[in-house]
Amino acid sequence: MKKEEMTLEEAASIVFESSPTRKKYDMPYQEALAIVNQAIKKDPTQKVLLQNKPVPLSTIINSMSEAAKTGLDYNAKMNADRKTRRKIIAERMKRIRQLHKMTQEEISRAIGWNVLTYRGYENCKSDVPIVILIRLADYYNITMDYLTGRTDNHKDFPQSNSELEERITRLEEALSNISSAN
Repeated sequence: MKKEEMTLEEAASIVFESSPTRKKYDMPYQEALAIVNQAIKKDPTQKVLLQNKPVPLSTIINSMSEAAKTGLDYNAKMNADRKTRRKIIAERMKRIRQLHKMTQEEISRAIGWNVLTYRGYENCKSDVPIVILIRLADYYNITMDYLTGRTDNHKDFPQSNSELEERITRLEEALSNISSAN
């Protein structure tokens, strides 16, 4: 029994409706893309019906290219942000360990983690699992916000009621100044 070939409209629909992150090894998508590309080579002005509207094949390919570019740009930004966050966490882990005058072996043992893996975290080789961040925060009695770079204050917040009240007062004054300026 011979496999029925996909029509150009079916192929165009698959290509048009696919997400930019669709796996390149997805056979129906690859087959559809090949059919659309072949049709474009034969007649670049050819149109197909998509959602009951005539759409040029070139529009389908262009929208795919734009979607792929957007996806790549987004991934590049996410990777850069991830590397930055990894570096901050690694530096904080090392700084707080040194403040406590501990070796990597000692802290690894204290939190129940492999020393080589822990070294990799401090040397920015991989992302630190949340469980390790929690264990470190608990062990050193520091905040997760400090470890992840969301604050530079490594102590629990608030340190005292008077410090909290002072901060609230300063914030209220700042808000009042902003309101009166408008």
